[in-house]
Amino acid sequence: MPATPNTNQIPARKDRTEILTTIKKLVSERHINVSNPTQDYGPWLSLVDARTPRLLEVEREVFEAGVTELLGALGSSHTVFFHQRRGSIPAPYSINATLRPVDTAHGKRWMFVDVIEDGVAFRAGIRPGEFLLSIDSEAIVPPKLANFCIGGSHHVEIAGLNGSKRQVSIVVPNRTAKDRPLMIEPRSLSHRTLAPNVGYVRVATFPGAVGQGFARGLDVAIRDLKELGAQKLIVDIRGNIGGGLGSLRLMSYLCPANWK
Repeated sequence: MPATPNTNQIPARKDRTEILTTIKKLVSERHINVSNPTQDYGPWLSLVDARTPRLLEVEREVFEAGVTELLGALGSSHTVFFHQRRGSIPAPYSINATLRPVDTAHGKRWMFVDVIEDGVAFRAGIRPGEFLLSIDSEAIVPPKLANFCIGGSHHVEIAGLNGSKRQVSIVVPNRTAKDRPLMIEPRSLSHRTLAPNVGYVRVATFPGAVGQGFARGLDVAIRDLKELGAQKLIVDIRGNIGGGLGSLRLMSYLCPANWK
C-alpha cells in the first residue's frame, strides 16, 4: 500500500537554500518599492542571513510563513511567497483585494485597502476601509495571513468603521489565469469620465505575456474618453497585480504627444 505523503515534511536543505538565494538575488536586482525608491537593501539582506539557519530546519508551512514575513519586511505591497496550492492563495490573487494590518481599538486587524472593481471581493459586497475578522469562523489577526481556496466558498466576517459586523459569502471561481501563477485574474481594464474634461482609467492587471489584447482594449478606452471630451487622464493602478508587456502600452499614453 503506497505511503500517504506528509505535506508538512521538511524539504531538502539544498532546495531551501536555493529558494532563499534566488529571492535575495531577485530582490536585490529587481525589487522596486515605490514608497521608498532609494531603499537600502543591506539591512534586509542581513535579516535574511540571520533567519536562514532556522528556515532551513522548520516545517514547510512555517518555512513559507517565515519567507512571507521576510518579504513583508521590505515594506512594499504585492510582494508575496506562496506554494502552488489551490487552498492557500493570498487575497490579492484569490479574491482580488489587498489588505493592510492596522491598529484598532480591538487590536491588530486586516483592513481592506484595494478592492478591485468586478473582482471576487467586490462582487461579495466588500468595500475599501472595512475590516476582515474571520474566515470560516477562524479569527484572522495579523500577522496571520488571509488566504483563500481557488474554487472554494468561504464564510467571512466583516466589520465596518462604525463597529457593525456582518457575514459575507465569498465564492472563488474554479479557474485561474493563463500563463500566470495560480491566481484569479480580475477584469483588467475599466474607464469612465469623472468630470467633463477628465478621463479615468482603472488598470487591475496586465494580462498576457505580450499584452496585445490589453493594448487594443486600452486604445479603445482612450479613444472613447477623447470622444467624450476628456483632456486630462487619471490612471489608477492601485491594487494592480502586475503582468506582461501591456504595461508599456499604458506608459506610452503618459507621453503628451500620444494624448493629443
